[in-house]
Amino acid sequence: MTIFLIVSVVLAVGVFAAPFLGCFYRSHQFEACVRFQIEAADCRKTISGRSTEDGQCFLALEGIRSKDGIQFVGSGLSYLYDSAHRIFKVEGEGEIKSGRNSIEIHSGHIFINGQQLPVRSTPLRVLVKEDGRLVNEFCDVG
Repeated sequence: MTIFLIVSVVLAVGVFAAPFLGCFYRSHQFEACVRFQIEAADCRKTISGRSTEDGQCFLALEGIRSKDGIQFVGSGLSYLYDSAHRIFKVEGEGEIKSGRNSIEIHSGHIFINGQQLPVRSTPLRVLVKEDGRLVNEFCDVG
């Protein structure tokens, strides 16, 4: 009977802890990559009648852990690298390329591998997988 109780408690804890552990792991993967904070119209959170908050879009390319594997294309694109946090702050129009993946910024919109990201009223945190798939890196365990 005691073994059954112990096994039941361990399984229950495992079921409830698994989503949190998954979120922790995905967050660690995202933070390990070089990230891009993009300033574009689609990334501004507007609070009705009050103000706007810039810098709501964070993107990362899977497997890119060094700034050396990244190309910036376009004279209208400006960027600044924060080496302490491994984040490029990017604004303007142009393209960011690494391997087969590209992030394009045109007319305030963001395109990943030619697909426009939807305009959102909430912050965006996306990992671009090596095969081009997009993974939402915000965890919702509720």
